[in-house]
Amino acid sequence: MADRLKHGTKYPQVETLPKGAQLLSAYKDVIGVKNAATVCVKYDRYLNGTSKTKPDYKIVNFQGMNFAVPL
Repeated sequence: MADRLKHGTKYPQVETLPKGAQLLSAYKDVIGVKNAATVCVKYDRYLNGTSKTKPDYKIVNFQGMNFAVPL
């Protein structure tokens, strides 16, 4: 994860927002969790290898805000 932090965010920065992207605060309702941090934790655990359940979204950073992009 440390290599993902070199640009000030642990999620990849994108120049244009991908189609279907939603703010984490809105996407939490889509997947049925209580807060946006849970969306990040689920994604991070998969990337770190502590969870084998692959989320059906990826997280990207666009203009300083994190968005979930359904796969």
